[in-house]
Amino acid sequence: MSINIRAKGIELTESTRDYVTVRLASLDKFCDLTIEGNNADIELEQTTQHHAKGDIFRAEVNLFVSGKQYFADARGQSIESAIDEVKDEIICQLKREKEKTRTFFDRGSNALKKMLKRI
Repeated sequence: MSINIRAKGIELTESTRDYVTVRLASLDKFCDLTIEGNNADIELEQTTQHHAKGDIFRAEVNLFVSGKQYFADARGQSIESAIDEVKDEIICQLKREKEKTRTFFDRGSNALKKMLKRI
């Protein structure tokens, strides 16, 4: 998987780059990110320059996995908190998609069991 990190309004340090990489590595248990063609675009931004109150950092993730696109956007007091929030949103979306697939499979298997009981 390729990870593209882009920073706007802030300097992208090596520690921030490592932090993003570690956080996205935790997504591997929800989907197979090692497949070629799967990629993640991350945008980190400082929304304002003149004050330090409120949510001033923003993290945005576009994740492309197996032909599907997942998007999450979060704001936070620090860049790390914004990254953590956006990771949690992506995990929620991936869990929801996995549950939909599992439910669809279970409905099909239950219908097959009912058909076999009739025979």
